[in-house]
Amino acid sequence: MNILIIGRGIPTEQNPKLGIFEMDQAKALAGIGNKVKYFAVDLRSIRKWRKWGLIKGESDGVKWYVYNLPVGPFPVRIRSMIGSAILKKMYDDIILKPPDVIHAHFTKIGHMALGIANKNGIPLIITEHSSEMNNDVIQDSVLKFAKVTYSGANQVIAVSKALSDNLKEKIGINCEVIPNIMGDWNFLNCKKIPHMGMGYLSICDLIEHKRPELLIRSFAWLTVRHDDVYLGIIGDGKQRRMLEILTADLGIKKKVKFYGKQTREQIAKIFRKYDCFVLPSIRETFGVAYIEAMSAGLPVIATKCGGPEEFVTKENGILISTDNGQELVNAMEEMYCNGKKYDSERISGFVQEHFSPDIVAERICSLYRKVINESM
Repeated sequence: MNILIIGRGIPTEQNPKLGIFEMDQAKALAGIGNKVKYFAVDLRSIRKWRKWGLIKGESDGVKWYVYNLPVGPFPVRIRSMIGSAILKKMYDDIILKPPDVIHAHFTKIGHMALGIANKNGIPLIITEHSSEMNNDVIQDSVLKFAKVTYSGANQVIAVSKALSDNLKEKIGINCEVIPNIMGDWNFLNCKKIPHMGMGYLSICDLIEHKRPELLIRSFAWLTVRHDDVYLGIIGDGKQRRMLEILTADLGIKKKVKFYGKQTREQIAKIFRKYDCFVLPSIRETFGVAYIEAMSAGLPVIATKCGGPEEFVTKENGILISTDNGQELVNAMEEMYCNGKKYDSERISGFVQEHFSPDIVAERICSLYRKVINESM
């Protein structure tokens, strides 16, 4: 098939997470024999430095094109109009043979893609990942925008059943559930570095709904019981300075290491130093960070926050309630006592069986064929 993927951007050293889900899927689809082009329109503010205008390249069989224009905090409909105009220009200038399908990621990108899909009579699929769409309460303006966007698509994909159920309840749309891809198999080669004690690792943006403060406070309680524990936190965000001060106030500064933003290659090396992954998020649409840790053979402590309930079992980790510090401390205590009894190869094998690029890409292609046939 000839496929056009549209996402938020491409991962860079400065921002290794930007567009990473979209590019993972694009590479997986190319990897099973499809012709894939990847477009992105990056309208973030001028503070997010990058080269302006059109940049292009190729990665793992995917030809990618990104147009960078620092627009900033305009209303979403104005941003969508700008993005739509840029996408139309990119499509007219770059696309020689119309794709069989256009696949956009996230509601806002999907709305920008409506114009070229409708004008050229090409089926449009939208994958929704946004945690905003998994809230118990979604703003009316967001709901209205999403309804318009989804109604223009031939099919909407949700990355978890919980997200699908929420979109059904709030918007009345039936979604196909296809999970995110485990995109980097460097993690499979994470042979542990022998070490003393028990290491806990978390990977997240340091923002409120990921609950890094709860993690640090719970870890501090654990250090009262055990002296040979340590915590690593990969990621950055507006709470970082506060969290660093908190570790000092709690007397655990020497036991907590803040790594900041890291590439997947760097994360793979860090995994080798730890025994357990923990992320007490209150909201996830899927939870790629858990999957990445599991692919490295680490058992996980996850919350019942929307995504992890579908893949965390007693064989690979512990599920706890959201915003429950006592359950988190107890789970970390359980990992201290029994974490090294988990079968790392079995945990890693579970990820390969359910979230490998080939398996997920085949599911996506099956949906493409269905949508294309229905649109004829």
